[in-house]
Amino acid sequence: MTAQPAAGPPSPTNQGVRARLGHQVGHARTRGLAAVAVVALLVASVPPGPADAIGGLRIIVEDTCLTTQGPVNTSTHLIWRAANGKPKGEWTLTSNSQGQLEVSCDVPVVGGDRIAVTAGSLHRTLTVPPLTARFDRVSHRVSGRGPAGGTLQISVEGGSKAHPTRVSCTTSTVVSALGVYSVDVEAIAPGGACPARYTTAGGDFAYVSWTDGLHDVVEVAPTAQLVEVTIGEAGVAGYLLPGATVTFELRSSTGVLRGSATVHGDAWGSEFGRGLRDAHGHLVSVQVGDRLSGDWARHVELVIPDMHFTFWPIYNWVFGWCLPDAPYLLELQGGDASVDAVGATDTHGETAAVAWSGRPRAGDHAFLDCLLPSTDSVSFSQVMP
Repeated sequence: MTAQPAAGPPSPTNQGVRARLGHQVGHARTRGLAAVAVVALLVASVPPGPADAIGGLRIIVEDTCLTTQGPVNTSTHLIWRAANGKPKGEWTLTSNSQGQLEVSCDVPVVGGDRIAVTAGSLHRTLTVPPLTARFDRVSHRVSGRGPAGGTLQISVEGGSKAHPTRVSCTTSTVVSALGVYSVDVEAIAPGGACPARYTTAGGDFAYVSWTDGLHDVVEVAPTAQLVEVTIGEAGVAGYLLPGATVTFELRSSTGVLRGSATVHGDAWGSEFGRGLRDAHGHLVSVQVGDRLSGDWARHVELVIPDMHFTFWPIYNWVFGWCLPDAPYLLELQGGDASVDAVGATDTHGETAAVAWSGRPRAGDHAFLDCLLPSTDSVSFSQVMP
């Protein structure tokens, strides 16, 4: 497999090599949710010299592609093999003026893979160590496998509307002699952006990283279980725990089964999207009053609330309605302009007023996303008549 140079240089802030993981993302919209990532940072063992000649050789494995950071404007040869020696990818490309290059990949990087990078006179080979992670919002633990005796850095980020301000909590732990670890992230000591009482919510994510004596770094970024549904649409989306299998059942307010879907999470706990279908295979849209249940975070049952908008054309104002005291995102889109606001509804379920950019026109639309008590979310959109 040989890649062509990416069109144009990579962004200066997007350093390293990106490779798409082997799972498929099944839905088109994820609002601020983190993707699973593995990061390997390679530091070349070379004599001291000019910074632009030595560089570091950096490889990032995310959900998009592989990227390398090394000497500038230098022919770089990258060979990627599985543990059994089977080729998984090979590229020869020239880095840009910032020492970066990108390639596309079709399969995941996993523990045991060997990645060899040669950039000019520099050469480095990395054997990717085992590192896995799952972020369970029920037990509020980040756990998995890692190099026995190694020290892991764990950072938890609030990626949900449940956190009105930025949340970032960091700690470290030592992998046991059996190669396993488990950390209660709600017990991390507060400080800085870590609140006195961090509470795990669906869609939060963590970074788990390991560094060896040569400064190689491997990182994984799991996301806590999350389910998202949209009123009027026939699907369910979100994140599952690695390897989880969940059957979703959509029932009417009277308990009649309207539709279902079964989702099998992959080894990384991937983002998913799946249509809800009835017994005849027809797609079934989610309606107000329906109940969606499943075991994505132990047993959960979501009651779909009434959601709507109130338009005040004289002031160009829009109000949204969902559950009382619910964190929300209200977004207005018209033409090439958009405006959004976050907050919490009042005791009646009403959002604050958001002013449209200019007078609303036919075809403009409003989008409202509300957080449910389970920390899953439900959304609703409406097009202006």
